[in-house]
Amino acid sequence: MSIRRPRIELTAAGTGLSGPEAAAVRVQCSLTAGAAIDFAVVVCTPQSPLVDVAVGDDFTIGLGYEDDAATVLSGTVSAIDYNPRLVAIEVEAATCALARFYHAGSYVEQTIGDIVSDLVSQAGVSTGTIDASQSLAAYHVDERRAVWSHIVDLANLGDLSLTTSAEGALELRKPKSSPVAGTLRYGAELLLWQAGPRQVAEPTWQAVPYGAGSEEGSAKWHILLKDPTGGSPTDPTIVLPAARSRETADAFAQARQSRQTRRERHGRAVVTGMPSLRAGDVVEMVDLPTGDDLTFRCRSVCHEISPEAGYLIHLLLEATL
Repeated sequence: MSIRRPRIELTAAGTGLSGPEAAAVRVQCSLTAGAAIDFAVVVCTPQSPLVDVAVGDDFTIGLGYEDDAATVLSGTVSAIDYNPRLVAIEVEAATCALARFYHAGSYVEQTIGDIVSDLVSQAGVSTGTIDASQSLAAYHVDERRAVWSHIVDLANLGDLSLTTSAEGALELRKPKSSPVAGTLRYGAELLLWQAGPRQVAEPTWQAVPYGAGSEEGSAKWHILLKDPTGGSPTDPTIVLPAARSRETADAFAQARQSRQTRRERHGRAVVTGMPSLRAGDVVEMVDLPTGDDLTFRCRSVCHEISPEAGYLIHLLLEATL
């Protein structure tokens, strides 16, 4: 059995450096499926050539073993902290530009995928897989909120997984239930794990539409409902401005229920390094002491290379549907 040596590859402002060349002490990349934006922290010594990087410089991080390192995060330097012993460089994924971009616009009879693709292009950010075919009669983008906030709302409306690719492209698709991106054998790749049911403390409520697309016909989506609830509601109720028909409101309610169902089964795990593993991927735990094999979707994936532990990944998990 050979001992694999972790490898770090960094590219700062167009200059490529290996971990030793960069005097890198620790690298941590946090990837998330959801409202949080991917980011990384690179810690190096004051003698590192990376001390010359500036806020706003392009920065790419590759991790792996020996000669098989792969890109994990691409973005720009957002902050640099100096002290007498170490320098910490914070890097935000390229999609962070969406959290700083404000835009106003209206979309009529567009799919969620079309709306998101246009908003992302307006900000100058690239897109990867966009698979969101649910159509909205109308959606208005308010420049008082960042574009990223609107994209998060659209993802929640359609129960979509919002992630960033290794190259910094925004991706939007239904939460994965297959294929399995990694098989984790207990005692081999899988070092620590815990999993089980949990109570999700969210209130029961119903969603109702803002427009009369169901009552008056799809061409009359712009007519506002005088009484969206149809009477006195028995549960807390939310009126959705983006829902101009009962069908859209029902789809949102179902999306919310699906998210809650996935989170009612949760887990955490620590595994050996797999640079291709990303937030939103599906993993399978096998050879467990319980005798059961468990399949989960990764809500967050934190890659870390450190002198104390080598290359490890910390996973936050939820059920697949």
